[in-house]
Amino acid sequence: KIELDKPLNSENNYLETRNALCLKANEKHQIEDITSVDYQTIDSIQKVGKVLEELLRLKHQEAGQVMASAWLYNWGNSDTEFKNKKYSMHMCNEFNFFLYFKDREYFDEVVRPVIAAKMEKSLIDYFLLEEYEEFEHFKDVSVYDTFNALEQCLLIAVVNRTDPDCAKVLADQFYNKAKLVYSKTAKKHQKFDTVLLMKILEKDDDDEAGEGGDGGDGGKAKKSKKEKKMKRQRSMSQSSNSSIDDLNWNVKQSY
Repeated sequence: KIELDKPLNSENNYLETRNALCLKANEKHQIEDITSVDYQTIDSIQKVGKVLEELLRLKHQEAGQVMASAWLYNWGNSDTEFKNKKYSMHMCNEFNFFLYFKDREYFDEVVRPVIAAKMEKSLIDYFLLEEYEEFEHFKDVSVYDTFNALEQCLLIAVVNRTDPDCAKVLADQFYNKAKLVYSKTAKKHQKFDTVLLMKILEKDDDDEAGEGGDGGDGGKAKKSKKEKKMKRQRSMSQSSNSSIDDLNWNVKQSY
């Protein structure tokens, strides 16, 4: 006979849910019952890299490309010579986008002039140059469909400044398309649970918590985190609704 250590009230409705939440730096989120959820915190580019490696392995693909970009992890502590060398080797929209948000000083000094000098500019180029008026040319749905997911999100965010109604139309289209692309629930859950259960991310958190100062407070924080981990049950959330989407896809501006 298999049963829960603490049986749930049979008169209530329960639902297992999976959700991802984007928080800005220093933004707080309250978890009402820490013992009823499993959670994973991805709060550094190092952890993002580890997640990408693991998801590629899940698809039986080589993670070499991600591992070869590990030099990005220490970008903030690199000297200008190193940065110039890497930028000349890996110049692309994605790298420009990364530098715009993560190293604005280097972006303004080195990258912005390069983009501004381009004869033909892309949507991302106009975004990085903050020439938002150019986005008026991209609002047509037929043009919008030619963009990738990142470009579509940027277009929605910029258009929302001046034309919320149009932005909503584009966002709805993005949402509906995402539902079709990510319609295989089992695979979605497999990817989500893989990241949720990644021990290497938990180890990073424990290492940080264990770095106690003179009074050894870090060691106490580490012990407290482990005690909470031991108390957690499988993510079960009480719900009074009879049905709910198994995953909500949101277009969020997280800069």
